[in-house]
Amino acid sequence: MVKRLEDFLNEEDEAPDGREQLINFIVQNFYRFINNPNMKDDRSLLMLIAALSTISATDGNSPGALQAARRLAQGALMRSGKIKKEK
Repeated sequence: MVKRLEDFLNEEDEAPDGREQLINFIVQNFYRFINNPNMKDDRSLLMLIAALSTISATDGNSPGALQAARRLAQGALMRSGKIKKEK
């Protein structure tokens, strides 16, 4: 079962497997790009790459880096039209 974005974003970063869940979430979104030839927005793809880079640059030990990576992944989904921006 795939987690909804809202549930994922509301989880605590300090969870023992929060880093792994975040990486899995980002990788799932990479697969969306691979499997959908209509995706033309390169910025969303770059945001996902930046999210993974942020995690790997700090070995995933920094809560701030995990939060930044989570926000980048969320921004990538907003740009690709998968979720609506909250007002």
